[in-house]
Amino acid sequence: MPCIDLAADIGEGFAWDSDLLEFITTAHVCCGAHAGSPELAASLSAQCREQGIRISLHIGYPDRESMGRRSASAAEFEEWSKVLEDQFAMTALQPAAIKFHGALYHDSGHRPEFTQALIDWLSTLGRPLIGDPLSLHPQLAAKAGIPFISEGFADRGLDPAGRLLARGNPGALIESADEAAVQALRVAPKVQSLCLHGDVAGCVARAASVRHALESAGYEVTNA
Repeated sequence: MPCIDLAADIGEGFAWDSDLLEFITTAHVCCGAHAGSPELAASLSAQCREQGIRISLHIGYPDRESMGRRSASAAEFEEWSKVLEDQFAMTALQPAAIKFHGALYHDSGHRPEFTQALIDWLSTLGRPLIGDPLSLHPQLAAKAGIPFISEGFADRGLDPAGRLLARGNPGALIESADEAAVQALRVAPKVQSLCLHGDVAGCVARAASVRHALESAGYEVTNA
């Protein structure tokens, strides 16, 4: 039986986080920089531990106006480095993995000038990196001496090369629960973890639909 992890981004201040936990096996918990708060992160992490859900630190730029989705200049990255480092240091949440959020996800995967600082922090924490197999993320993990967990998205459109369509482009966001299930089955054979965004209305219905589709197709949904 093939296995797949089903994950969602949580802790960003939306009301349905606890409902999502019914369907997922990994929670990317916002560390309070791009949204949410450290207190919310701690509360949700405790729920995850009680339910056997893997916790990953969802580390983002401290740019709450854009919810961490605006790419950083070199000067901004340097300015924000202390906040980024502090998020890596949130070991009290007992994280099992790391995942970058939003623009940091893209910048870390495509801008080599940012990689050394990220490698240093990843190496210090020593947890696996969950990321895009078509980006620099596998190299970051290898250089940091940590495992890499390949990730795909059930609620985001892809270009012909399999890369995420930029937000704002037609088809970039998949809102239909049925379409998300189809996307999940298309992507699952290529990755170890599937992600859903928890900041969009309807995400609980999409999570339920994706989980049902995966299990009906013979997948064991697990973070093992």
